[in-house]
Amino acid sequence: MKQSVVGIVFLDNKFLLGLRKNEGKIGGFWEFPGGKCEGNETHTQALQREYLEELEIAIEVGKFIGKNTFDNGRYLFELFAYEVFLPENAKLECNEHQRFSWFSFSDLQTLHLVPSDKLFLSQLREFYNLK
Repeated sequence: MKQSVVGIVFLDNKFLLGLRKNEGKIGGFWEFPGGKCEGNETHTQALQREYLEELEIAIEVGKFIGKNTFDNGRYLFELFAYEVFLPENAKLECNEHQRFSWFSFSDLQTLHLVPSDKLFLSQLREFYNLK
């Protein structure tokens, strides 16, 4: 089973998400930054690499939030979510997304999220003690 990681940035009661470029079957969907683990990478190493590639930013990885399993039609994945901290006054680059935006938890429930990230909504509610 393949492994992927997502980094959850939660700041001022809002979550950071990227809008995928209009390519492939999940183009135009919003997602938490992250990606597949490569080789013998730890989850922390994979998140740090993905944030450097996607946003050109060095991050600090915090606590484990949750794990889910999903099938993308070709492979079965284990998806792990961790809290992520951005440097102060970070400038986010859009190397693999159309743009980044901040959303409240209630926004996430109606947003056009990639299906794998939707699986984390209840875990995010519990982890961040949201209503």
